[in-house]
Amino acid sequence: PEEVSTSPSLLTFDPASWSEPQFVVFTATNDIESDGDQTVSVTVTVADSLSDSLYHPVPDRLVTVQSLDDDIGSFSIQSTGGSTAVTESGDLDQVSVVLDARPLSDVVLRAESRDSSEGTVSPGEITFSPGDWSVPQFLTLQGVDDPVLDGTQVTTLLLVVDSTASDPAFIAAGLDSVLVATGDNDRAS
Repeated sequence: PEEVSTSPSLLTFDPASWSEPQFVVFTATNDIESDGDQTVSVTVTVADSLSDSLYHPVPDRLVTVQSLDDDIGSFSIQSTGGSTAVTESGDLDQVSVVLDARPLSDVVLRAESRDSSEGTVSPGEITFSPGDWSVPQFLTLQGVDDPVLDGTQVTTLLLVVDSTASDPAFIAAGLDSVLVATGDNDRAS
């Protein structure tokens, strides 16, 4: 029932309509797990207490139904302040990260700054489990002071799924990024 429901759950054949086909609709149950496509067996059985005794010995029949998963293993990054900006003076900003579907096992994301001379990110790795997948985790961004009069620099914060330590359904999520503006604190003199 976690994957497929049936409607109706009971079919009645009577002496007047015994040869007319009746139909059962199989409906995939929408869940929030990225658990891949599932094969489900549905048992069709004679309800002995409601049926002619001549049909009691009829064996159960199995119908196999394929439930196609629509939950994609992915994650979302959001700036906590609307835009992502720091300065060379060392001030901080944060981004939140959350998974978009429940994994079956841990998902590990590695975080890195593409230009650590302008900005850094910590921690370098965050882990989501099946129990906390929807609880945002935060990455802290910090500007790096340099002596160069270079104006505002834009650095890419990169998040990558660690394919060796993560639920296989999330490996296809690959990577995502956020642009971080680092304001210059150097002045011409």
